[in-house]
Amino acid sequence: MATEKVTIYDIAAKLNISVSTVSRVLNNSQLISNDKTRLIQETAAQMGYQKRQIKRHRGRTILNIVLILPYREDPYMHLFYDAAQLIKGIKEGFGDTRISIITDLDLGESKFFSHKKTSNIDGVIFAFSDPQDALMKNLDSRKIPYVLLNRIKNTHNYICCDYRAGMMILIKNLLEIRGVKKLLYIGFTSNVEISERKEVGFREACRKYHISGDVHMIASINEIDSNFVDQLHIKGKDAVLCSNDILAVTLYQELLHKGIHIPEDIALTGFDNSPIRELFRDKITTIDLSTGRLGHDAAVWLKNWIVNRDESMIQELVPGGFIPGSTI
Repeated sequence: MATEKVTIYDIAAKLNISVSTVSRVLNNSQLISNDKTRLIQETAAQMGYQKRQIKRHRGRTILNIVLILPYREDPYMHLFYDAAQLIKGIKEGFGDTRISIITDLDLGESKFFSHKKTSNIDGVIFAFSDPQDALMKNLDSRKIPYVLLNRIKNTHNYICCDYRAGMMILIKNLLEIRGVKKLLYIGFTSNVEISERKEVGFREACRKYHISGDVHMIASINEIDSNFVDQLHIKGKDAVLCSNDILAVTLYQELLHKGIHIPEDIALTGFDNSPIRELFRDKITTIDLSTGRLGHDAAVWLKNWIVNRDESMIQELVPGGFIPGSTI
């Protein structure tokens, strides 16, 4: 004769507490006190309770997906990517699976499960931000899948733009359109992983096409002024490649102030196809960051993990396409 399975109702009856309290504890909520949580978990183990593991029916379940977006005091950072495009990609990736997207800001805190809204979540997407180790360990312990967008951590799931390949594509087009021979790349000392990948791609392309390439690193976009342009000796170059579009637009204006015309005197490129391009008549030539694709692929992976119980790891580099403009 088969043994009858222990349910949350059995546990609630034994402890003389509400079923909802038992359910919250067994679904990893932190809204219940530590003492009561420990009591319920110990009683459940003693009674032989086993949580039912079933595939979620994609047509009947609403998945709770938390999207963590970056927050910076620097106003330029909010022009780096298109949040609407990211969310659109996420929704398309989940397809006919209904989702509730809970957005939050990366404020450098780990109080992720401290309120009811995020106490019962199915998956997390960290977009353009670096989650704290304590938070990732917390998610791992709860077996909640999460993926990093545009960040690379070799022991974690990530989907990132292929910056190295993007720089190769950019220089190939510069060579074909302008016949360039002397290049300058301006990058940032912050966000080392991404900066290094862009610089590696720049140097590899210069070697491949036998082009002279110099590198100049800055700590902040605020360094771009009239004196900065003078120090670069920019008139000896055929093209300047900027680490992102915001930097390219800022440099563009300083070059114009110095009487240097784009693209007649020198070519100029950005990298990421950020919303700031649309604010200027002369569009910066750039590489697409593929924000929508990042969101889409993250959603497909989360859907497979949550709905189909496919716990395969993802570490994907998304190629960025060449976006022509009027600056080369």
